[in-house]
Amino acid sequence: PDIEIGYFGNNDNEFDMSRFNGADLEMSITQNIIRDLTKTAESFFQNQAIHFQNQHNFSIQSAGRIPWYHGCLYQCAIDSCKRQFFEKVFLKSHVDTQHTGINFDQYAIEYGNTNTIVHHHECEICGKGIIHTARNIENHLVG
Repeated sequence: PDIEIGYFGNNDNEFDMSRFNGADLEMSITQNIIRDLTKTAESFFQNQAIHFQNQHNFSIQSAGRIPWYHGCLYQCAIDSCKRQFFEKVFLKSHVDTQHTGINFDQYAIEYGNTNTIVHHHECEICGKGIIHTARNIENHLVG
């Protein structure tokens, strides 16, 4: 999405450059850009989740507060099921044990990633993007 950055002073949207020296001006601009990018990213992901939910006609039922490490949602795409899981391995186990006539490999071919919301978590140590599940974060930190 496009990001619009504006600077406003006291008079008619006027930005007073005389208040800043070069380093202060750069720091002020950088902080504004980072703040605006963060707000834009948060809004974007919230809007994407809502759009995905509406597009696929399933509801995400709240089970109270969800821990920070559950950043993905995998929902069974088989008609009349709609079970939800925070880890893909649990969806795999569910399909293999609860649905006769289909194994997870067949499920993956037929349904792909439908009914799946996958976010990435940025490691605060190395900066690498990791699929936002407890298992993936733990494996990254330990491995």
